[in-house]
Amino acid sequence: LLNRSARAFNHISVDTFLGTVTKRADTQEKKDKIELEKNWFKSLPEHAALFCPRVLKSGDGELVMSQEPGTPLNEMWLYDNLRTDVWKTIVDKILSIHNEVFMKLDVSNTKNSFEWIRAMKGMYVTKNLKRLVQMKNDLPNLPDFDLVYDFVENTGQELSESGVAWSYYLHGDSHLGNILFEPLQGSIKFVDPRGQFGHIKGTEGDMRYDMAKMTQDFYLNYADILAGNYAMDSDN
Repeated sequence: LLNRSARAFNHISVDTFLGTVTKRADTQEKKDKIELEKNWFKSLPEHAALFCPRVLKSGDGELVMSQEPGTPLNEMWLYDNLRTDVWKTIVDKILSIHNEVFMKLDVSNTKNSFEWIRAMKGMYVTKNLKRLVQMKNDLPNLPDFDLVYDFVENTGQELSESGVAWSYYLHGDSHLGNILFEPLQGSIKFVDPRGQFGHIKGTEGDMRYDMAKMTQDFYLNYADILAGNYAMDSDN
């Protein structure tokens, strides 16, 4: 389950005796991403760290964490027939954690509005347009590409320059595959944080990004995409 759900650039091992999970990377670029994730965990205040695995002593490009009980919510979405009211309870708790814990103001880390806008443009405009161009290269017959490109660019600009819901402990990749749920106690644990929002390294970012990440599972079937439950035909 870990190997299927985790990012491809990590090597994962589990010590069932000690109850630890270890993630390692084999290139400097990938090690840097591990370090961003590690620093995100270490930067959390105590009350926020309760909703994440404990981070143990780890080497460079390595992250050793406590093994937490539970199942990634994307697996439950795909394979468990949970009632609607159960999903509502789970989502309500996730939203409460985001808004009542992760979004609490830490004035010592406050960035100015210029830095916020610059970071949002990096995430909402530059990053998405780069991915669209790559998609165009892979699938040159995509219909209405220019229309989609303009829509993404204009929408990203509007988001970047509109009101911001700045969170000082943003997860940064809060889709269902990165949230563990333990049904006996109803506990929630967040794993695999981004550790960077645009050019800002650390825990900060626009809360709307995390909300969009979670929403894509329910409206765009992101869990099915990760599981490979789709087919693409480049000729149509």
